[in-house]
Amino acid sequence: MGNLFEAFGTDKDLEQNGVWFEVTPGVRFLCRRMGQMNKKFKKEFGNRMKAHQRQYQQGTLDPELADSITKDTFIHSVLMDWEGVTDREGKELDFNFNNARWLFDELPDVYSAIFEESGKAGNYLVKEAEEAGNG
Repeated sequence: MGNLFEAFGTDKDLEQNGVWFEVTPGVRFLCRRMGQMNKKFKKEFGNRMKAHQRQYQQGTLDPELADSITKDTFIHSVLMDWEGVTDREGKELDFNFNNARWLFDELPDVYSAIFEESGKAGNYLVKEAEEAGNG
């Protein structure tokens, strides 16, 4: 018989303090859990959407604007740090909002990959943390 707590029980510490995601050897991103469990994300997204609420409710919000709001919210409330991130010439990029925004605009697949991984509950499970020695 399956155990729901084993299958779905997330580690609240990992959700708030982040998990490292390696996207390519030597390049990784530290992310809080994305989504409804992230109160900071919910609050920031709500604040950023206030000015566009009517358009959103009517289904007339420009998709590019919606993507931009989501990306900015992600950078501020989910993305916490990175290692090994460089520009085209191989110069190491400091972790900050402007560099993250530039990187995600230049390499949208990197953004998509860590956005997706940070939203997966399975990456923040108590069981996984215990097996990795973090629990």
